[in-house]
Amino acid sequence: MTSSIQFDFTALAKVDPMLERLATDINKTGKQALNATTRILKAELKRGLAGELNMPMAVIRRRVPLKNRGSATEKKIWLGLNPVAVSRLNPKQHRKGVKARRYVFEGAFIAPTKGGLQVFRRVGRKRLPILKQFVAIEDQSVPRAKEVIKKAGFIFNQEFEKRL
Repeated sequence: MTSSIQFDFTALAKVDPMLERLATDINKTGKQALNATTRILKAELKRGLAGELNMPMAVIRRRVPLKNRGSATEKKIWLGLNPVAVSRLNPKQHRKGVKARRYVFEGAFIAPTKGGLQVFRRVGRKRLPILKQFVAIEDQSVPRAKEVIKKAGFIFNQEFEKRL
């Protein structure tokens, strides 16, 4: 899921050559406001997702990178919606299965692998096959992201006015 914010005030320079200096100043202020807006939105999204999903900030931080879109007038906040491996949530083995934060996986077990500890669950009664366990985050992340994106215009205007 991605969201883009874009602005361009260079059209003011075409109206009157006297406005060219004003257009460059406004463009510079707009770029600063855009950078501040994306930082604020990214921080708010990460904070909200970490609380709502009950996951460590380190897991969320990797899933919400900020990407420059080629020009300085457009930024993109990307949100990774792939399921999170249970092993990233500091799982604990219990008698009936594995517990990782508020998530419980009955019949699961923690096993050492080359990449570290992983959480698996047997498919049948036999030794193999086993499936790696994940926590789906898409259902809870998308509404939160939409909620944060709605605030983008207001935050941009606020940051733009602050810098004028």
